[in-house]
Amino acid sequence: TNNQLTGDYWNLLERPSYSNRLIGNNEENPIVEQHFSLRDVVYDTSEFSAPSFEIDAKSFFKYTTYSEIEVDATISVDSVLRNDKDLTFVISLHNYATDVSYIYQTLEIKKAELTPKTWRTFSLRCPVYPFGDMDATLKVYLWNRSGQMVKVKEFNVVQKVY
Repeated sequence: TNNQLTGDYWNLLERPSYSNRLIGNNEENPIVEQHFSLRDVVYDTSEFSAPSFEIDAKSFFKYTTYSEIEVDATISVDSVLRNDKDLTFVISLHNYATDVSYIYQTLEIKKAELTPKTWRTFSLRCPVYPFGDMDATLKVYLWNRSGQMVKVKEFNVVQKVY
């Protein structure tokens, strides 16, 4: 069976925004947003996991409330992908010292979703609940298993704290 939860599942959940309610905000407005991005460059990659963001949990999860990670990336390929799932966007929260994984959320790109030499934007969203392991690392990356060059024009990661 497939135990991977889709983005549609996360969209149906209601956000528990206790801290927002305490200060009088509704749940649609984040208290804090942190942005990490690569913009205005064309980044050619045939590497395993590039481009990528590695963010230390101490700095990224300094807030103790519910948050969401939103990823938007604009990519292009020169020729048709050979296989579905050759390109995958990944959000991973993992402690490498203890080998404990908290999050592994993916968006697998199907070959029919990319037209050669055309820019296409993909989005991935992942909820994150407070956790106590400040030695974990948040990694957001494009996993390229195609063996061919992929151009990345924009890669944005936003943490919204509610």
